[in-house]
Amino acid sequence: MSIEAPDYITTTEICQRLALSRAAVTKLLHTGRIRNFDVSVSQKRKCFRVLRSDFEKFLEEISSDKREK
Repeated sequence: MSIEAPDYITTTEICQRLALSRAAVTKLLHTGRIRNFDVSVSQKRKCFRVLRSDFEKFLEEISSDKREK
C-alpha cells in the first residue's frame, strides 16, 4: 500500500498564475479566500501551504463570479 503526499502549490506559483503581487496573494491567504494551512514556526515569518485542489476550487469560484456579473 503506497500513500501519496498531498500536491501543494507554492505562493510564488499562485502569484504567477493570478498575476498578483506576493502581498496581494498573502492577503487572499490571510482572509481565507484561498484555503490554506499555516505551518509557520514563528510569528515573524509566516509560512503557508495550499493544496493544489483548493487552489483549483478558488479559480473555479472566481471564474463563476465573473460569469455572474
